[in-house]
Amino acid sequence: VDTLRGHYNELLFRAGLFESSKIAIGPEGWVCLAHTMRVKDKLLRTFAARRLAAFTKLKARADRLGVRILAVPVPDKVRIYPEQFLPGGVMTEAHAGQYPLILSELREVGFEALDIATVLAELRRTEPDQMLFYKWDSHWTLNAIRAASLAIKKRLDDLGWNLGPAVTFNPGLL
Repeated sequence: VDTLRGHYNELLFRAGLFESSKIAIGPEGWVCLAHTMRVKDKLLRTFAARRLAAFTKLKARADRLGVRILAVPVPDKVRIYPEQFLPGGVMTEAHAGQYPLILSELREVGFEALDIATVLAELRRTEPDQMLFYKWDSHWTLNAIRAASLAIKKRLDDLGWNLGPAVTFNPGLL
């Protein structure tokens, strides 16, 4: 489905039908969600108390129910491919700090949290030819999905949260 959606969006873009105020187009035609380019430090600070309260409430409820949660914040495309969207490929302080802030807040209230941005950045560094997001879509490619899935499984194993036997995933499209 993700592959089909990516190709569908690419065809819309090439046909000139890909117009939306919610979409931003980078200098080489890369597409991202527009709000991910406009992270505001003031808003991050303004809503910090609300985020912490929501995270705290969710953690307390999970604890009451005996549910363990591995929080996995999803990095936006601009974080993984800043050179495609930002001048000089440099994130603002607010953007650079947003993802680590969310991770630290989740951990502060007691959640186990996995940093998928680092997983994807490492994959990008070691295998630069592998696409992790579709160029004309905001979704991950199967390469990114596979890397994230393996990192999540490893973290769950490291935590001793046995989910049963592993299921092999090899769609042959990677």
